[in-house]
Amino acid sequence: MDSLEETNIVRICNDLIVRYTHFADLGEIHRIPELFTDDGIWATPTEEHVGQEALRRRFESSVGIERVTRHVCSNVLVEVISSDEATAVVYLTLYKHDGPIDGPAPITAPLKIGQYRDRLVRRDAGWRFAERRCSFAFA
Repeated sequence: MDSLEETNIVRICNDLIVRYTHFADLGEIHRIPELFTDDGIWATPTEEHVGQEALRRRFESSVGIERVTRHVCSNVLVEVISSDEATAVVYLTLYKHDGPIDGPAPITAPLKIGQYRDRLVRRDAGWRFAERRCSFAFA
């Protein structure tokens, strides 16, 4: 693999990571499962969901809730393993407000601060999360 291919993989993986946050925060949470492989894993310290059907149930359970979130992701480090696999560590600062609002949500301290540890793979449909595990340093 040459440096141009590696750079392109890093760019594509970064785009996938950002797309996840936009889907989560901008009203398209139901689309998050499409970012995962058929047997993809999404996990936190308290829950784990494996496969498209489980991911759909998990994320569709949040549809319709009056909620404002911002998943502020930074310090993204993508490590290319091969032409078809990469890992990433992504810092996460999560802001959340539940309930009705009229205008901007009131600002509060972050709900949680932690990181995602991702395994990303290339499939026929393109790059997808094979695994996304979130842990928290502050909660």
